[in-house]
Amino acid sequence: MAFIKQLALSRTIWIAAALLIGYWPVALLFSGPGLIEVLNGALLGVSTAVLIAYLPEALRAAAKPRLDKTDQLILGIVVTWIGTDLFRAWGIYSRVAGFPEWMRYSPMLGFLIYLFILGGVLHITAPNSIADHVPRAAWIRVGAAIGVGAFIAGLIVGSRVAVPALQPFLGR
Repeated sequence: MAFIKQLALSRTIWIAAALLIGYWPVALLFSGPGLIEVLNGALLGVSTAVLIAYLPEALRAAAKPRLDKTDQLILGIVVTWIGTDLFRAWGIYSRVAGFPEWMRYSPMLGFLIYLFILGGVLHITAPNSIADHVPRAAWIRVGAAIGVGAFIAGLIVGSRVAVPALQPFLGR
């Protein structure tokens, strides 16, 4: 109960709540393609800033003969944000080009998604990398179990979309 009270009194929680709730009036006021384009541009800018900030440390870590836990976490951050940066650039170009069919199912789009997966794996496999307790091993197991469930659900839902789209290539 003390932890709940601590959360309720946390300035960080209240600022986060205000920012998350504050998004909705703005979104409702300025909804439509313009909002999405502004947000895509903002995300591209933020992801580029994160890359510039973390890239020197990631390069230093990558040059080491053996990674420590913090190095692996830094590489996970950079790989994830490289994926975010490229994914947003791809999305922005796709919008400008009128959402061409070739961009929707391109192996390049799959590669960008794969970067997110790699970044996530680097994060998860760097246990106890912050102050020797974050992320905690128990939460990694919970996350892995839920992640497997989400993966299976994604395969089921995705196959309903992917199989008909792949029919011309499967020769059926």
